[in-house]
Amino acid sequence: MDSSTRSLSETAGEPSLTGGDGKPPHVQRQSGIGLTSRTFYGDHMLSCNSMRQEDGRYQARVAITRLGGNKTCAQRFLDLEVFASHEAAVERALQAGQAWVDANG
Repeated sequence: MDSSTRSLSETAGEPSLTGGDGKPPHVQRQSGIGLTSRTFYGDHMLSCNSMRQEDGRYQARVAITRLGGNKTCAQRFLDLEVFASHEAAVERALQAGQAWVDANG
């Protein structure tokens, strides 16, 4: 993880910061389609998850939100490739989100 990506862990439902700047950087939560990973990358929030397909594989998905103060300035949604595991799909979503921010900032 580089200096522009921060992480937050949840214990017993209470978030605890591990990033040094006091911002709530990374949250994981259970949803109907699997675990959603939220990571702050620069001034963007990347919400990475997977969608289970009928054949049992997982499609990688990322929602990229540009933040401005306390409100959302812009959002972009990317549906990506399909993977054998949820973990591989979420990792691909994170990589794609970071690459999109780097290219389009």
